[in-house]
Amino acid sequence: MQMQLANPALVFIHSLVLLLFGCAIGMHWSRSPGTAIWIAVCAALLMVIHDLITGFIWMGVTVKWTQALRRKAEQSNEPGTRRSRAE
Repeated sequence: MQMQLANPALVFIHSLVLLLFGCAIGMHWSRSPGTAIWIAVCAALLMVIHDLITGFIWMGVTVKWTQALRRKAEQSNEPGTRRSRAE
């Protein structure tokens, strides 16, 4: 299993471009470019923060799960804890 975070700068650019397309449509209808652009920038920053937090949560869960499995495997391999096949 391989897990990695996306580049925050690229997530920001991708989100900003998508949001600016929506703002362009919104500006066409309501004629408020300044507000629409600032909303797009803030939303793109929130998407970056969301991506980072989600990645760190998943990495934390994966690390805890892997540590628990490793601890269980180490305990079962300790001398004197193995059961015979007849049991």
